Amino acid sequence: MHINHSSSRNLRNTSAARARFVTVSAAALALALSLAGCQGSHQQATESASQSASSSTAAARPDTALHTVRLQGADNFRDVAGTDTTYAASAGKRLRPGMVYRSNALHNLTDSDLAHLRDLGVKTVIDLRTHSEIASQPDRVPAGAHYTNVDIMGQGNTAVNPTKAFHVDTPAAAETMLKKANIGFVADPAQRKAFATVLTDIANAPGPVLFHCTAGKDRAGWTTALLQLTAGVSREDVMKNYLATNDYSASSIAATTKTIKAAKGENAAAAYRMLLGVQADYLNAGLDKLDSDYSSIDAYLTHGLGLPEATIQKLRAKLTT
Repeated sequence: MHINHSSSRNLRNTSAARARFVTVSAAALALALSLAGCQGSHQQATESASQSASSSTAAARPDTALHTVRLQGADNFRDVAGTDTTYAASAGKRLRPGMVYRSNALHNLTDSDLAHLRDLGVKTVIDLRTHSEIASQPDRVPAGAHYTNVDIMGQGNTAVNPTKAFHVDTPAAAETMLKKANIGFVADPAQRKAFATVLTDIANAPGPVLFHCTAGKDRAGWTTALLQLTAGVSREDVMKNYLATNDYSASSIAATTKTIKAAKGENAAAAYRMLLGVQADYLNAGLDKLDSDYSSIDAYLTHGLGLPEATIQKLRAKLTT
């Protein structure tokens, strides 16, 4: 079905039945994020990234309309290649549709959803969640697909690891926490190692790949940004794709915050509204750290993640056409 973001808030609420379990606690964040699925400008782009973006825009192939199926049990499932149409990449190419998909957790997939994933040819599922998240809500995986877990947050120090105690009672505190999370994706050596594994697995996977975290927006959001930047997608399009979570998961975010408001009041609901959605400032915090520490996406891939050039080129070949 063709995605029309102007009508996305009328999409079916797949999470209303789950929202009643949300409470304001450390354990509740993992559950609340599973139910879910920036403002300000980011002007600091590296010279190579800027050149790639401008050249791809000038000579890019005509875009391809996307009609990615909506899954009943995973509202943030979508093609990394774009939302309505494919994104322009470097060297006059575009992202290749139907090769890499992003999503929120798969534990609520229906039999029909699994059939759709089989029809899409998904051969590999990469789960970015912690072991405790998986134990609580294990994936449903299409028959014949290879499942692997690459625990991003459990391997490093992060402000948003839901297995650790924390206290968030204001929108400002929630914003700070998620900015720190994106900075950690760049600064934390263990998390960089985990992302290197994810990108390598995607590059080497035979056929279409689906990766996901809990809400499909932070760990999966950073993974998506890395893939798109590696392919030469402009930062403007990378950000548009990142912010699309607010449309895809609008119904579940609204249902969850409504339940929290009834149970804990408006202040708690406002804080969790920030946690369940995305803001440009969250991703920009990570991109700013990438720029300051590595200057370019290529340097981050080679020096930060330790990826060999052959893997990077293999990844670009998989992502673009």
